[in-house]
Amino acid sequence: MDKVKTPLKFFHKSSSVEYRPSRVFCVGANYKKHVEEMGLPGRESPFYFMKPREALVQGDGSSVVGVDYPPQTKELDYEVELVVLIGKNGSMVPKEKASEFVSGLGVGIDFTRRDIQRKLRDKNQPWELSKAFEQSAPVGPFISPEEISSSIFPMELNISLSVNGIIKQQANTRDMIFSVSEIISDLSAFFMLLPGDLVFTGTPQGVGPVFPGDVLEAKIDELPCLSVAIQ
Repeated sequence: MDKVKTPLKFFHKSSSVEYRPSRVFCVGANYKKHVEEMGLPGRESPFYFMKPREALVQGDGSSVVGVDYPPQTKELDYEVELVVLIGKNGSMVPKEKASEFVSGLGVGIDFTRRDIQRKLRDKNQPWELSKAFEQSAPVGPFISPEEISSSIFPMELNISLSVNGIIKQQANTRDMIFSVSEIISDLSAFFMLLPGDLVFTGTPQGVGPVFPGDVLEAKIDELPCLSVAIQ
């Protein structure tokens, strides 16, 4: 890994505002079938982990983004996710006003050192070593919510990920346990949301490993595609 490719600002196809990377919040286990496949317990509220800015790599919607296979793992898993770009400050945001804080929507992949995560979980230890490494959070370009035809809150968008042309994950965002509005409201009770914050909203079932040479395509209805090559 020669260098970290953290973007200096986010590529937003439909806004003249420059959003610079701030924090990366990730919602864990937010699709029921993914909870089942991972053998996780159900929850009454969302839970979160974070990635550093150095985890971010952004594609342009057409070309392939190169991502280095990280050290210290033999089981690197993909997790396709809807990503929310926060556009303004917010604290204690009511659910009915959550849409006002969303400046952009994009496609992202949460890469996970699954073998390390499994060991950490067994010891009840934090997940940073399995989640918070460089280039572990590639994202595509963002577009404004108003530009998609689906009802945004709640959203009903098809989400999928393929590896070397074979579909591995396929679901709809209506299958989220906690909606985007609920996530923003809950998260804002613990943190002051800031412009440039990203929220990865969870992945559906079908997660699995990738290896150097694999090419992934992450897609969500009407949003720019994210293509990633593992190198």
